[in-house]
Amino acid sequence: MRALRLIGVAALATLAIVIAAPAAHAQGAQGRYQLGSKAFVGAPFVLAIVVDGLEEQPAPKLPSLTVPGLEIIEGDADFRGGFNLTVNGRRVQGGGGTWVLTYRVTAEKAGLFNLPAVDVTQGATTVPIRGGNLEVIDLPTTNDMRFAVTLPQRPVYVGETFPIELEWLLRKNPQDQQFGVPLLNMDSTLSVQVPTPANPRQVLEFATDKGQQKLGFAQDRVTRDGLTYDRFRFPLQVTARKSGPIVIPPASVVVELEIGQGRDAFGFPVARTDTFRATDVQRTLEVRPVPETDKPPSFAGAVGSSYSIAARASRSVVQLGEPLELEITVKSDQRLDTVNLPPLDGPGGLPKAKFAAPADAPVGELSDDGKQKTWKVSVQVTAADTTEIPGLAFAYFDPAKASYQTIHSEPIALSVKGGSVVGAAQVVGQPAGSGAPPTAESSSVLSLAGVDLALSPPGAGGGPLGRGVLWAIVVALYLAPLALLGLALARRRGAGRREEVGEVKAALRALAAEIERARQAPAKDAAIALSRCLSTTARTLGRTVDDTLIARIENAGFAPDAKGEPLPSELRAELADLLDTWTKDARRGGGRGGAAALVLIVATAWPGAARADEGMTAARGAYQDALAATEPAAKQRAFAAAAAAFGRVVAARPSAAVYTDLGNAALGAGDLGAAVLAYRRAMALDRDDGRARRNLAWVRSRLPAELRPASTSATETLFFFHAAWSRDRRLLVGAFAFAIAILVLVPWRGARRRSLTPIAVIGGIVWATMTISLVIEDPRASDAVVMQAAELRTADSAVAPVARATPLPAGTELTIGERRGDWVRVHLAGTLSGWLPAGAVERVAR
Repeated sequence: MRALRLIGVAALATLAIVIAAPAAHAQGAQGRYQLGSKAFVGAPFVLAIVVDGLEEQPAPKLPSLTVPGLEIIEGDADFRGGFNLTVNGRRVQGGGGTWVLTYRVTAEKAGLFNLPAVDVTQGATTVPIRGGNLEVIDLPTTNDMRFAVTLPQRPVYVGETFPIELEWLLRKNPQDQQFGVPLLNMDSTLSVQVPTPANPRQVLEFATDKGQQKLGFAQDRVTRDGLTYDRFRFPLQVTARKSGPIVIPPASVVVELEIGQGRDAFGFPVARTDTFRATDVQRTLEVRPVPETDKPPSFAGAVGSSYSIAARASRSVVQLGEPLELEITVKSDQRLDTVNLPPLDGPGGLPKAKFAAPADAPVGELSDDGKQKTWKVSVQVTAADTTEIPGLAFAYFDPAKASYQTIHSEPIALSVKGGSVVGAAQVVGQPAGSGAPPTAESSSVLSLAGVDLALSPPGAGGGPLGRGVLWAIVVALYLAPLALLGLALARRRGAGRREEVGEVKAALRALAAEIERARQAPAKDAAIALSRCLSTTARTLGRTVDDTLIARIENAGFAPDAKGEPLPSELRAELADLLDTWTKDARRGGGRGGAAALVLIVATAWPGAARADEGMTAARGAYQDALAATEPAAKQRAFAAAAAAFGRVVAARPSAAVYTDLGNAALGAGDLGAAVLAYRRAMALDRDDGRARRNLAWVRSRLPAELRPASTSATETLFFFHAAWSRDRRLLVGAFAFAIAILVLVPWRGARRRSLTPIAVIGGIVWATMTISLVIEDPRASDAVVMQAAELRTADSAVAPVARATPLPAGTELTIGERRGDWVRVHLAGTLSGWLPAGAVERVAR
């Protein structure tokens, strides 16, 4: 009620309409009813009991108010301190303070209502409040405004989250609007969630039982019954808590609208306004219970049309009886506040013969938007022959289809007590009875025969220049020659200017010397020379000197004590300030910091090479430990640790060599998705990286033929260097060529050498060629890699039919066409396309 309390106090401070006369004093205290705002039918308003002369503690209890025809909701009690006195050095409170007890009142009809006499009690003090009359005014309606609540045009189900919209139509500018929306206060039957406003500036406040609530709106124009309105739409997300018909009382808004023009007391034109009310009709929402027939065991209250479930284990190699953390994530297109996880030890969960799981799942963690919920559960493997965590069932009721749907997570391969080491890329097993050779899609054990697992040479961890240094050098190669060319041209045109600058410097030095001499020499000797030097310096600078200042200097030289005393200190200080101003003005416009700025750009962009080298050393050590390990489980863990270390290195300083090392480590850990992604990023930085090219080809050869991408594109053969040179190399070559061409054109000794013109032309051609190749090159920003096995579906829904009989294995390369919420449309080799969860893929471009 904090917001309601603040509104009531603010309103009472500006508009206090006394309804009842003050009551009799009770130990110096008195109280009264006050109205915080005008009282209109259908619009909530603030009624307060104001009590003066009470102490700050304890807080008085709000007396209960019951008035036929009025809906009264208790608000809050707010204390406003009285005045203070100081007696004999001690501060004491005098006169007590004021307590404001607020109520939110809504009237269903106009009329005069009798407010009861009540008592306000604070400890042993009782303050009687005399009753009075409250007048509620009915307001006219107008075709210039409408207000309505839009409900779904179908029955909804308990637990279903569905949209409701408040619609406000206006033909004139509103002022001082007051909304009354009972829907916002029906917590016992409907749970209302207010979406985060898309534009923080497009919000309006609505009064609720919990205080003021800001609702975001979207604005457009519509035509209704031949009239054009500005429409304000306030979206809400509502969840039904109980079944049966739910009656929603009419919503209303009271607002001041312009009705014409008038004049103020001074005769100036002003807009005349009047207060109007727009009221919706009573509406009924039909809420049905979810059916008990055919309810799956894995149903835990989820109601909606789009859900997905994914499971991830903390590791894939466990000892028998060792605890294993299982992370289960459910996503939807609506909020998941009321969604629970079905029992893991029940039907559709973990087999009791192989797993020990808690009967009740822990509390899930919601994402910021409420559309993703994650549970972390600790389970134990109790059977040595366990080879996988089976797909977990999750059932939900689809109100659009009026039936239950059941989805499953992907299975997770396990190796228990010395079993086969299986990576995350081998989640999907080979179909029974298949005679096909093992591939990345079907194999349960990944053999790395034929993979170049050698590390990059020592020192290659730095790879090509870091991105910051590369761009700093490129910018310097463009700006430095242009700056030198500009300086050279300016030097040719500024010989006279240099002479002028020399004269200015000499004049300023002479004036400074005369001012310094005037500090010691008698005023009679210094005044004449100083005034002449001041005039000369002013002419040199193109300035004018105040004649009054010259006269003051000369007068000081002829003063009676001028023979023995120097010029007055205040006059010398004024001359010193004038000299300082002229000197600063003369120094402006020098423009000599260009070269220093370019050096600064390069120097500050250079990364911390020492830290990168330390990380590279640790990563290489972890990789060597993985190669030396003999036990499969330990080998896989060591490769995973090495991959994590290489990942930290490339995050700080991208390098083709380190990306390849990262891909090799990920491949050793069984993570085909991360391996292919690293190889692709290595080749994006350096297309000559043979290890990345060979290992990527090896992984592609393990994929089904229909999933293998084409090795080259037509644009790679446009220029002779296009397929071999990286973008970074072409950027540098183009920048060097541009610098050479410009530097050749610089008139170093007063005139350009015509014999060097061909070199400038060649440099210009090389620069143009490199630039064109960069411009026309396809950046392949849509290229992506499947990071974990996922079902390819025909639509952006977890219940849509699959577009391929088996899931896409990790490491599959594809391109992203479009994104809809948590889904992306992808295109694979050939004509295959479909929809994947956005979290299952990652773009190659960073």
